[in-house]
Amino acid sequence: NSILELASQANLYLNTTEPWKLIKIESNKNNVAFNIYNVLESCRIVALLIKPIVPNLSKNILLQLGINENIQKWDNKLQWGNLKKGKTLPIPIPVISKIEK
Repeated sequence: NSILELASQANLYLNTTEPWKLIKIESNKNNVAFNIYNVLESCRIVALLIKPIVPNLSKNILLQLGINENIQKWDNKLQWGNLKKGKTLPIPIPVISKIEK
């Protein structure tokens, strides 16, 4: 539940900060970068936390973040700020299929 709550809060943060609107004004560039980094870093941590439960989903999320390493030691991996800034990410693809009602 705590992992889902973290993912949910990251999604809420993204919807609240609305970087897709802010980016339209050049002076907001740094603020948008900060907001996007926070969401992506949250996704990285969520991906690490779910690895023991759903390893393939974890791997797919990490690949979307440009992380292609087999993490064995967790010493510092869950610390905030480990996602490299300024890195070009791969073209995004869905990691979970949309469930239709």
